[in-house]
Amino acid sequence: MFFTNLRTDTSSGVSAMDELHQLCGAAIDHASSCDDAAFEDGFESLLEQLHHAFATEDDWMEAIDYAAIKSHREQHARLLSALHHVQAEVLNGNLALGRRVVVDLLPKWLAVHIDTIDAVLAIVLHFDEDKVTPATSRHAFVPA
Repeated sequence: MFFTNLRTDTSSGVSAMDELHQLCGAAIDHASSCDDAAFEDGFESLLEQLHHAFATEDDWMEAIDYAAIKSHREQHARLLSALHHVQAEVLNGNLALGRRVVVDLLPKWLAVHIDTIDAVLAIVLHFDEDKVTPATSRHAFVPA
């Protein structure tokens, strides 16, 4: 699928972060492949995966006392806020908007986020990798 294929050629150098990004890509791919009857659930699963991913990154940033934690969290919060607004539209039947976000806008946002903000975090995490828990830790999310 689009997002997973887009990201397979890159590595952050931190295996747990790469795993987290792949889980997000899989959730995007799942939601984008849902038919209309299943799209609401697919979108909700995608949101749950992003909440899991961002909470996991928060744990890592707290563990290393990351200097840019506030700005990183702000980016996550802005995206989640926007996606919750889109979810309301999806629940009201605007599947076209939801699909546009899942197929086009979200993969682009995540690609930039991963290549910039997460790349800096990965450099710092690389030096404290013993503090990086697996992506399936405390905030574990398993897609349906």
